[in-house]
Amino acid sequence: MPQEFAIAGAGFAALLGLIALRAPVGLAMLLVGAGGYVWVVDTATLLNYLKTTPYHLFASYTLSIIPLFILMGALAERGGLARDLFAAANALFGHKRGGMAMAVIGACA
Repeated sequence: MPQEFAIAGAGFAALLGLIALRAPVGLAMLLVGAGGYVWVVDTATLLNYLKTTPYHLFASYTLSIIPLFILMGALAERGGLARDLFAAANALFGHKRGGMAMAVIGACA
């Protein structure tokens, strides 16, 4: 059996063992993945990877606008803008068949 299969089997067994011990799945995957990376490469490379990767992952424009969309939704809800938009869309489309769905889509757009 090649070494890669042995590492994968040991990692899978460790993952199942950690989940059986009621560890959170994300934490179990993190520990098993880090352990496998150290087993294959070395600890210094893992630490260097963990040092640089989170910045490059979260520095993308696509992920940086998600909190701004959430903030805009919260401001629209607190200011009553969402309620007013839904009332206006309901007045326009509410009397038609499927008007509630059209009003929701109109308020969200």
